[in-house]
Amino acid sequence: MAYEWKWSKMPDPEALTELPERTRDVILKAMQRQGPRIGRMIRDRVRFRGTVAKDKQPKPIPPYSKKYRKRLKAAGKPTNEDYTLTGNLLDHLRGRIRVVGTDIELRIAPYGAASRDTGLVAVKTRKGTKKEGRQGFWYREPYTYFDRRRKRNVSVPGTWIKIPPEAKAAKKWRKGRKKTYYNAHLANRLAMRLGRGLWRTNYSASPPAPLISITGKEYEAVVARLEKQWTQVAKDVVRKVAGG
Repeated sequence: MAYEWKWSKMPDPEALTELPERTRDVILKAMQRQGPRIGRMIRDRVRFRGTVAKDKQPKPIPPYSKKYRKRLKAAGKPTNEDYTLTGNLLDHLRGRIRVVGTDIELRIAPYGAASRDTGLVAVKTRKGTKKEGRQGFWYREPYTYFDRRRKRNVSVPGTWIKIPPEAKAAKKWRKGRKKTYYNAHLANRLAMRLGRGLWRTNYSASPPAPLISITGKEYEAVVARLEKQWTQVAKDVVRKVAGG
């Protein structure tokens, strides 16, 4: 699947006017150019090198449990640790630039629904009746998650969702397990993996390291590129002012 990038809404014009001129006219534009490159860098590291960034260091993807490896093998799937099974989680990334005081901040997160062939499309399946008009639908139980940005719990009501054609084949992967539907939720869930079947159980008390993050060396490389672009802009300004 091809790598795809898109931007969410940009900062409000009023907020941008509060930024220093250099930040607004140079760094902001440079960050817009670098955003897709940073996203691809993260995606390629996780996909092709099998490492995630933890405490600014590249670490191998946490190992699967013996039970899960057995299930993968029985289904004819690779048993090595691999986040590419999530499909468009790594291939669909979105950037957002926020104004924070007198600085700007780039946030990168996956967007869209989780890949259906992973079996991660349902929490619970249930047959509806013709009277209810829910034949061929599954019922997603209501659930609550912690929104770190707003610092509060968010409750999602239960709802009926149409069963995709792939759902029947993936039924054994869903049975008895809580699944995630959206890529953003899936990324948060995967960030809670401790390996060998162990997971963090208290998200709010011990937030996991983001799955979509960079290492210390990757950060230094990004900063170097930004500084290089700023140096070139500064040279162009001096040349223009000097009449060169």
